[in-house]
Amino acid sequence: MSTSINNSKLIKEHNELKNLEASFNEKKPIIEDDSGIKEVWAENLDEEMLKISKLLETYPNISMDTEFPGFYKKNETGAIQDAYTLIKSNVDILKLIQVGITLSDDQGNMPSPINTWQFNLKFDLNNDKFSPDSIELLKDAGSRIMSLALAQLSVSFAPVVPAASQLAGASRAAVPAMAYSWSKPGAGAVWDPLNLAKTPEKFEHLRYVEVKHGRIAMMAVLGHLTVGSGFRFPGELANGQSFSSIEGTGFAALSKCAPLDIGLIFFTIGFLELRVMKENVKGEFPGDLRNGLFKEGWDNLSEADKERKINIELNNGRAAQMGILGMMVHEQLGVSPYFPTTPGPW
Repeated sequence: MSTSINNSKLIKEHNELKNLEASFNEKKPIIEDDSGIKEVWAENLDEEMLKISKLLETYPNISMDTEFPGFYKKNETGAIQDAYTLIKSNVDILKLIQVGITLSDDQGNMPSPINTWQFNLKFDLNNDKFSPDSIELLKDAGSRIMSLALAQLSVSFAPVVPAASQLAGASRAAVPAMAYSWSKPGAGAVWDPLNLAKTPEKFEHLRYVEVKHGRIAMMAVLGHLTVGSGFRFPGELANGQSFSSIEGTGFAALSKCAPLDIGLIFFTIGFLELRVMKENVKGEFPGDLRNGLFKEGWDNLSEADKERKINIELNNGRAAQMGILGMMVHEQLGVSPYFPTTPGPW
């Protein structure tokens, strides 16, 4: 009896899935109505793209909305801080099934009779992941929902879009300027007063240099504090003076080194720069010098934790660069590098 019931249930679920797939993949008639929406399929893609390109002259602002087949992964913890990670994980594993765009001018006016184009992308219910509830919703009212969302976006964004005359140049197809944030491209506040990061490649190079200098500065601060505490390694300099007999820190200690000692320091730095601390395998972020190794610990972290740790190192490096510079200046002024009101020598 149990086996018979289970088999009947499986057959019923299979038939429901087949009916849902047939309904979803069925070619809808390409019609225009008073909704202002144009359904775009493979057979009318070229025609509609040509219409859109012509309308962009008069309606240069584009609002966009996307549809994914629901939430495949659920938030089991209920924690608010996991919301971004949850959304990103769903976007990563799910296929985009619809893209909608609405055109408008700087005052929020939209073309008539068609102002919204809904592009329907290929989707396979047998192989692609999806949420059945979301598929049913899109099948019944997806285009209406997307139209409402795009209309709201068009009206909301219209007042802050630059006038077409400001964007006009040698070519009407103006490319928007790229923005770079304080911590990474494309997000957050922009601070680039000298306009150094003109391209993503330039930004990544400058960020790599900044991270490297930050790491060196953190080691310099740590070394300065270690020597200032009185710790000395065993051994002696090239001129025979023992490490333990050297007094002071920073410039004072450096002045005791012989030319051969200075040369050894530069040789060590050059060896590390050219042979060790280099990116042989493209890293996940600027300054990622793992070169394909030590992946287990990092890869097990969430995206939010990764970003947090990257920013912690970046900010600590910036603080260390300012810190070691301040210590060097204080030493040259003859006061304590740690307590500037205390007279030297140090």
